Amino acid sequence: MSIDLLNLPRWTFASVSKHFDARKATEHLYIEGQDRLTNKERDWLELRMDGPFVKEVSSNFFFLDIEINVLISATMNETQYHVIHTLVGIAAAAFTNQIEAFKLGDNPQDDQTLLGCYLLRTEGREAVIISHFGIIDPDKRLVQASVEGHYRLELEGS
Repeated sequence: MSIDLLNLPRWTFASVSKHFDARKATEHLYIEGQDRLTNKERDWLELRMDGPFVKEVSSNFFFLDIEINVLISATMNETQYHVIHTLVGIAAAAFTNQIEAFKLGDNPQDDQTLLGCYLLRTEGREAVIISHFGIIDPDKRLVQASVEGHYRLELEGS
């Protein structure tokens, strides 16, 4: 195996975080690992990622798969019943057909070059999966939903 597994997970997560942060509109986005101060927010998005799952499919040719999930939380109010759906739309729109992966960071090997593009996977599933969970905290009138997508980067090793 000859890809940089030491840095690849960090570069991937940094690239995904940058991609979604740029598309959050004016909404508050928590990125996994950040302190969540949700008691100060009425509505928010939370970005999570699993992977990359690495599979060498032939000599020095790899599939890197990631699963991205955005959890949406919204407080119901008497005048705007569709807040959760508006936020789901913002999150779903961020699941573009591709996410560019760069060598992001402050270390010498983080030269900001493009690794490639993670492409949205659609075979055998919906491209973007939206799930509504309803009211999860009746006292706070908090409703939640999630938006999920799966991506693959094909990468040739050196």
